[in-house]
Amino acid sequence: MVMLMFTHQPLQALKFNRFNGRQLIMTALKRFANDPWSWTVFALWIFPTICSAHGFGERYDLPVPMNWVILCSCMVVAISFLWTPFMTQGSSAARHSPLKLDASNPHLQAPSLNTLPQRVGSLVSCALLILVWSCASFGSQDPLMNFAPTFIWITWWLGSSLACLLFGNVWTNLDPWMGIYLFAKKIKDRLHLDHEHMSHRSRSKNFKTWPKFLARWPACATLLIWCALEIVYPIASMPHRLGTCIAFYSLYTWAGLYAFGPTQWRTHADGFGLYFELIAQMRERLIHAFKHQAEMHVSSTPSSPHHDSEPSLSKESNFSSWMTSFESASCRLSTIAFVMAMFSSVLFDGLHAGQSWLMFEKFATHLPLLNNDVNGYMTGALGLILLWALLIGVYLLTCFLSARLVRQVPSYKDFENQLNFNTTRLALSFLSCLLPIAVAYLIAHNFSSFFIQGQNIIALASDPFGWRWDLWGSANYYPDITLIDAKLTWYVASISIVLGHVLSVFMAHQTACALSAQLHELSFQAMLKEPRLAYDITTIKPWVLNIPMTLVMLGLTALSLSIIAEPLTNPVSL
Repeated sequence: MVMLMFTHQPLQALKFNRFNGRQLIMTALKRFANDPWSWTVFALWIFPTICSAHGFGERYDLPVPMNWVILCSCMVVAISFLWTPFMTQGSSAARHSPLKLDASNPHLQAPSLNTLPQRVGSLVSCALLILVWSCASFGSQDPLMNFAPTFIWITWWLGSSLACLLFGNVWTNLDPWMGIYLFAKKIKDRLHLDHEHMSHRSRSKNFKTWPKFLARWPACATLLIWCALEIVYPIASMPHRLGTCIAFYSLYTWAGLYAFGPTQWRTHADGFGLYFELIAQMRERLIHAFKHQAEMHVSSTPSSPHHDSEPSLSKESNFSSWMTSFESASCRLSTIAFVMAMFSSVLFDGLHAGQSWLMFEKFATHLPLLNNDVNGYMTGALGLILLWALLIGVYLLTCFLSARLVRQVPSYKDFENQLNFNTTRLALSFLSCLLPIAVAYLIAHNFSSFFIQGQNIIALASDPFGWRWDLWGSANYYPDITLIDAKLTWYVASISIVLGHVLSVFMAHQTACALSAQLHELSFQAMLKEPRLAYDITTIKPWVLNIPMTLVMLGLTALSLSIIAEPLTNPVSL
C-alpha cells in the first residue's frame, strides 16, 4: 500500500469523501465487482495509519517528547526577539522596503515579448497549458495514469513556489494565460489593415477602470477557492473535472485581461500572480536586509558612531508615500486578507488531516445546514473560511495592540495627524513580515510530496494521456521512495518553521525601526522649527512596538509544530 501511495497516487487524490459506514461499504463492493483497483483505494481510505497526511508512509518517534520540541522552538524564537535590540540598524525610515503590489511593480505588468527568451518561455508555457488541459479532458480518467493531476498539484504549484523563492519571480514570463493573450493581441494588431489608426488610438481607452470596491478581493477569492479544490473537494482524483476548472479559469482570466488590461488584472485579480510575486518580494527583502546588516557592520568603526546622531531630513518618506498609495487604491483590507489566505491554504491542509478536524466535523453535524453534508464539502469550506477569518482577526488585533503602544509615547499627540498609526496602517506595514512564515509552512507541509510524488512526472511525461505510450523511454520509471523518509521530513519541517518565525521576528524589528525612525524624524524637524522642543524628541523603542507580534509568532510556532508532528507521531484513527 505504501509503495502504491508513493509511486503513483498524487497527494490530493488520496483524499476521499466520508460517507457513513453502510453506504461506503456498499459503494466499495459495487465498484470492486467491476474494478479491483477500487478495493485498493478503499483499503487506503479505511487504514489511515498507512495513508497519513502529506504522504508520510511511516511512523517516526521523536528523539525527545513533543512538548520539549515545542518549548525549545519557542525559546529560539523568543531569544531571537531578545537579540533584536542589539542588531545594527540605520535610523532612516526610507530603509523600510514595503510590499509593492501596485502598477509601479514591473513584475505585475504585462511582459513585452520582445526578446527571444521571453518568447520561448511563453511558447513553452502555452504549450504546457494546452497539453495539461488536453490530458485532463481527453486522457485516461485514472489519476494515476494522467499527466494533469501530478503536473498541476506537484510540479507546477509547488515547483513554481520554490522557483520563485530561489530565483525570483520566474512566473512573470511563464504565465500561459498572459502569453496566449499577448500572442493573440499581437496577431490581431498585425492583421489589422489600418496601422495608422491603431497607432493613434490610445490603448488605455480600451480598458475599463478597475472598481475600487473590488480591490484585491477577486485575487483573494481565487486563492481560497484553489485551496478548497485542493483539500476539500477531491478534484485531483477526477481529471475531467480538473479540465473543466482549467477551461473555466482560462475564460475568466482572458475576459478579465480583455476588459481591464494586463496591469490592472495582475495587480488586483490574478491570485496566482500575486502569490508568486509575494514569495519573490520576500526573497528580495531578505537579501536586502542581510546586505544592509553587512554594510552597517563594515561601516561601524571605532571612530564612527554606531547609529546616526541625527536623522535624515528627507522631504518625502518612502513609508509615508507607500501608505498613501495603498490608501488611494482602497486595497488595505483586501491585501491583508490575501496574505492571510496564503496562511490558510497551508495551515488548513494540516488541520484537515488531524484529530482537531474530526472534532470540528462532529460539531458541524449538529448545525442545521450541515447535518446532511454527506461529502463534507460544505463543512470543509466553512472550516477554511473560519480559519481565514480567525487569522485576519488575530492579526488585526495584534496590530491594534501595537497601535495602542505607540499612543502611549509621550508627545505622540503632537504628530498624530502626520503619522496616524492606526490598526490598518500598522497591519500593512507589518504585512511583509509574515511572508517567511507562509513560505516556511509551504516547505514544511509539502517537502516530502515534492521530492517523492514529484518523481512521477518522469514516467507520466512519456505517457501523458495514459494510452500506454513511451515517448521518451521513461514510462516504466518508478520513484525512489527511500529518497525522503519521515525522519528527514520532520527535521526539514521543524527547522523551516522555526527559521521562518525567526526571520519574521527580524523583519518585524526592521519595520518597527522604520516606524520609530519616522516618529523620530518628524519630532526632529519640529524641534528645528521650534527650538523650545529641543528637550523633547519623540521616539519609541522598536522592540517595544514588536512585542504583540512576537507573542503571536510564539503561538504560531507551537501550533504549526503540533500540526506537522501529528501525522508522524500520532496518526489519525477513525
